[in-house]
Amino acid sequence: MAKKQTYSTEVKLQAVELYLSGELGGYRLVADQFNVHATQVMRAYKEEGIDALKKKRVSYQGII
Repeated sequence: MAKKQTYSTEVKLQAVELYLSGELGGYRLVADQFNVHATQVMRAYKEEGIDALKKKRVSYQGII
């Protein structure tokens, strides 16, 4: 199984700031530039602010 790509808080914040500035246009162009899933990043940012971008996913693989 391939390892899931992770992104630093800084990269996610840059993507959000670029999207909000409107400099590139829509979220898809931002997603392409940063190679992130922009809708998930934006949704998390809108719901919880910068703290959402700092959260790390917990892997439960192998736990019974």
